[in-house]
Amino acid sequence: PDCLEQGVDFLFLPSLIALPRPSDRLVNSYACPYVQALPYLARAAIDLDGYGRVRLLAPVLRMSRGPEHLRQVLENVARRLGSGPAGRRRAIAAALEAQQSFYRRLRQRGRQVLAALTQEPALVVVSRPYNGCDPGLNLNIPDKLRDLACLAIPMDMLPLDEEDISADYPHMYWRYGQKILAAARIIQRHPNLYPVYVTNFGCGPDSFIMKFFERELKGKPCLVLEVDEHSADVGAITRCEAYLDSLKNVRALHVDSIKKVRAGKLHFNIRTEGRGRRLYIPYMDDHGYALAAAMRANGVDAVQMPMADARSVELGRKVTSGKECYPCIITTGDILRQVHQPDFDPGRAAFFMPTAFGPCRFGQYNKFQRMLLDDMGLEEVPIVAFDQDREYQQDVKLLGPDFRGLAWSGISLL
Repeated sequence: PDCLEQGVDFLFLPSLIALPRPSDRLVNSYACPYVQALPYLARAAIDLDGYGRVRLLAPVLRMSRGPEHLRQVLENVARRLGSGPAGRRRAIAAALEAQQSFYRRLRQRGRQVLAALTQEPALVVVSRPYNGCDPGLNLNIPDKLRDLACLAIPMDMLPLDEEDISADYPHMYWRYGQKILAAARIIQRHPNLYPVYVTNFGCGPDSFIMKFFERELKGKPCLVLEVDEHSADVGAITRCEAYLDSLKNVRALHVDSIKKVRAGKLHFNIRTEGRGRRLYIPYMDDHGYALAAAMRANGVDAVQMPMADARSVELGRKVTSGKECYPCIITTGDILRQVHQPDFDPGRAAFFMPTAFGPCRFGQYNKFQRMLLDDMGLEEVPIVAFDQDREYQQDVKLLGPDFRGLAWSGISLL
């Protein structure tokens, strides 16, 4: 409304679906669902007709499709504004060059800052640009750190694109999740860097990314500041002061001495590698009974687990933060309930949890549950995580030639 009250003619508010993808090994580079839905939320929340003849420009941007797609979308926007062909091309070329120039200066300044670090701790503000750079969304944390005589470095000044996380996180389909995990690895290796993770209440992606972030730090301390409209400056300052004070007593981490957890299998061929194993399917709907029956008909010992109960909720709550979507808490609790059964045999068990390519959080369930089983010493218990996209046909074939037809018939009868 502040902008609209100034009498603007156009409001540019794109639906940003995906950002540029840094590697072909990463399946997607989505923005979060809220960012994708921003223009639609604005239309629902604001009566644009009440501000005169303002027009909302809300193009759909999928930057992962490359610069040519971006040029075409921006040309369509410029055409609506009455710009001619030559003017549109010049403006878009200048805009793209300005953006790339900004990134180059950012990385150059980052290299200079890292090279000049002394023995004093420096704090990396881990965030997304729209909260890390907005004083209204981050309680002006960077300025507060400066007032405390501490160097605060924006995450995007680190050489993030030089850090390849695809081997360990091929299904990290949020672009800023990719960047945040790359930052974690850089911070963990550098003896003078420590993170201040700025998040906002209700951030769905962060409910999972922060778990992976903590794992990547390998014991290095981290300050997490969750900001919402009720947060107060005084509380943020107090926590920053306490964090800086605690860093004075942090001993150098000897990473080699930290116990390394052997990661269990996530993608697992239940027919060839899983002979003798029982595949447990957490209850997600009644279709699971049909899927389990179709698997058994094809030689896979599959069992639909019972519907979640109070015990599932209790166990799931103990290992989650409460910020995850409720189905993650429930299915995780179901897995733990099964693990705690007296007759559970880790050497003869496996769990079924499909994966997805975003932007919903569902695709992160299996990664979190894999980490949880590893932490419990159950690395030998595999998770069968079927691919939603690239390898779907191949994954389904692993369940036998008749699985698809039998499963469809069973589901149709439910």
